[in-house]
Amino acid sequence: IVIETRAAMMGSPADTRIEVLDAHGAPVPHLLLQATKDSWITLRSEDANDAAIRLGQFDEMQLNDYMYFNGEVVKIFRLARGPDSDMVYFSRDGKRRASFFTSPAGHGLDEPCYVVEPKAVGSRIVANGLPVFTLNYANDDDAERQLGKDSRLIFTAAEAGTYFIRVTDTRGWNGERFAYRLIARAPEPDFSAKLTTKGLDALPSGSGSQFLIEVDRKDGFESDVRVDVTGIPDGFFVSSPIVVQAGHLDAAGCVYALPNAKLGQADFSKVQLTATALLGGQSVTRKIGGFEKITVAAVPKQVLHLEADADGKPQGDGKTVPAKPFEIVIEPGGRVPVWLRVDRRGNDALLALDVEGLPHGVIVDSIGLNGVQVRANESEREVFLSCARWVAEQDRYCHVVTGSARANASQEGLQASFPVLLKVRRAPLAVAAGGK
Repeated sequence: IVIETRAAMMGSPADTRIEVLDAHGAPVPHLLLQATKDSWITLRSEDANDAAIRLGQFDEMQLNDYMYFNGEVVKIFRLARGPDSDMVYFSRDGKRRASFFTSPAGHGLDEPCYVVEPKAVGSRIVANGLPVFTLNYANDDDAERQLGKDSRLIFTAAEAGTYFIRVTDTRGWNGERFAYRLIARAPEPDFSAKLTTKGLDALPSGSGSQFLIEVDRKDGFESDVRVDVTGIPDGFFVSSPIVVQAGHLDAAGCVYALPNAKLGQADFSKVQLTATALLGGQSVTRKIGGFEKITVAAVPKQVLHLEADADGKPQGDGKTVPAKPFEIVIEPGGRVPVWLRVDRRGNDALLALDVEGLPHGVIVDSIGLNGVQVRANESEREVFLSCARWVAEQDRYCHVVTGSARANASQEGLQASFPVLLKVRRAPLAVAAGGK
């Protein structure tokens, strides 16, 4: 059952908290969280919004680990790049998203925190010297950051029986003006997708710009959403398909104006975007609004290139767009070199770059605290892509963009390179001598 309140969103002074109680008025447990690693908050206190938190120790932590901060549970999106770097958690519009219907909250300097493993209520717990936390069905502020101070959770009864919903004000305040609406309904998992194209009204000739696909997920829907782009006019290349991965809210693509594209407004009227996902075991396809306006502008002061490695050298010449995207193959658990190159046409300054479109679990490795940079007056840099062992086989278009790593979905319109096709492939199993 989806349980929600509407109060602050409608102008009420109430700051609601919802709880599910059993027939005897006791809180209903949702999950057990067994701590497996411990750390603490260092450098600064944290508010309820910041997606980046500095930790005292983090060496053994992994992507997708859940972390417990005094009642709030979050999920690791990007690992800290060193002792002077922050751990970054899944977010929406730059604000932390909480997990298991816990609520984002402020946390003090030196507050302890833990990597935790979720376990079903009643599971056998083997003591390891670290605490075990019980999460009850309760929520203060919506964990997905969509309802502001209003509350939401999805309750699944472990057994048939009578349950109660208790609504209180988190501060204990009350009065005639503290009105609220309580909603209890059946879940309706669903999704919608949209295209954001800020900055494409001045697409550089012989270069590209980044756009974003954003997905709004409803009632626990967490599956992949694939977006296909068709009807692309001559003179352009557009990343397609683009996959917003399970649990993620956005993915980046690239519109590239090839050198033969005419200057001025381009005709993208026939371009169609469709989003497809599995809902209830059935494939559902929805149309997305197209590109509103794309204007090809003058050649920029630099053109970016992302190139595969060929025996220790870039596969291209750093100036010419290939006839089709280069391919890069990486194994889960593996590491491969790639080349970032800049065709400088008047801009000789230091450039901060980032690689976008990588599947979750594939990162630009060993780049230090300053991120990916090409130094002033230089035109190339070798970097390495590392792939976590759990990443599934897949194909993804990725590209390099101007600007540092984005912490939220706000950097569409960045200048982008011609995409490459990254293929995640497992190595074939070796056959023992004499085997079949």
